[in-house]
Amino acid sequence: MDAADVEDTECEQDALADLVDFEATPEEVLNRIEHCISAFLEELSCGRLQSIQTASSLLAKVSRESNNAYLASANEGIRLQQAVQTRSLVQRQGESAFHFVRIFKVLEVVHELLRALLACLAASMQPVQDVHEAIQDCVSLLRVPRSCLNICCSSRGAVSGLLSIQEHVDGPWIDCRASGYKALPGDCNAILNYCFQTTAQYILVVEKDAIFQRLVEDSFCELAPSIIVTAKGMPDLSTRVFLRQLHEAFPQLPVLGLVDWNPSGVAILGVYKWGSVRMGLESPRYAVPSLTWLGACHDMLEGADEEVWQPLTDRDRVMINNLRNGVLLHNDAWSQELDLMEEWDCKAELEALYNVYGFAGFSQVLARRVVEQTYLR
Repeated sequence: MDAADVEDTECEQDALADLVDFEATPEEVLNRIEHCISAFLEELSCGRLQSIQTASSLLAKVSRESNNAYLASANEGIRLQQAVQTRSLVQRQGESAFHFVRIFKVLEVVHELLRALLACLAASMQPVQDVHEAIQDCVSLLRVPRSCLNICCSSRGAVSGLLSIQEHVDGPWIDCRASGYKALPGDCNAILNYCFQTTAQYILVVEKDAIFQRLVEDSFCELAPSIIVTAKGMPDLSTRVFLRQLHEAFPQLPVLGLVDWNPSGVAILGVYKWGSVRMGLESPRYAVPSLTWLGACHDMLEGADEEVWQPLTDRDRVMINNLRNGVLLHNDAWSQELDLMEEWDCKAELEALYNVYGFAGFSQVLARRVVEQTYLR
């Protein structure tokens, strides 16, 4: 994306980033879509080809660039500031026009209320990342969450432990341990209607599916009475919505994160805790600022064999710098873990803990740290 065809401009509206309407009705969303298209065609018909933008005083696509984001404190999620983004239709020999095509294609599908949005666009919008970017642009443009656009993606999330879920009023209660775990749906609206019952004392968020499965097999929730959640990597939106719903239902329960001891693991914790810049308009609603870092931490890896350590890559170093100058500005304890990664020039995955404690001792050690509150806030 070149600076020539995208620029950020100051918006005179106050608290623009807080104007996301999570209660928008389908009729209101349709009106916003029709207004966007109407405003675009009006500029086009007036011959203002060079100045056609995706932002105006009434039609503002909030900038989702990192320079428009801020973290007010460690107890708040990432928020966007008041800059809006404009884009020329004719820069780069018309190449930027494809950006408009993608946005309008998504709006067209949403306007027709087609649930299978991604499947419909996959053939005409490659790679898939273009689809995700277009969806986020539409969220930014209309200032409504993707749930109001009837867009939902497949979920990778799963939950196990001491939790029962009622998916709808008068529905049966589902024991999340009955089949080992319960898969989470991709429909965020469905998750928002969940009711919960639990005897747990902790909520554990696990980065990796293999570790999640291991904890389930070891009956970890009996060692430390807990609910265990995973998104099997970088969290998808529905898993973040589910975790936030759990946190709101049981605010007294500590939320603990278990990730690889590497920059990517810290980034995953950061998305759960503060949200992400690229989803800045929706992120504050689904962030869990009280989340703490259970592991893996450097002290847990003491005595690990040499083969479990991996050298930092250039990408790791860039990520460390971005984290340190971004979401970790207000969190010295987490930053110190990154400092040690840099100082030692290495990282390690969660599976390295097996090398230190053995398969049998892994869950025991984690449970002890949970109960003793040995984690980084």
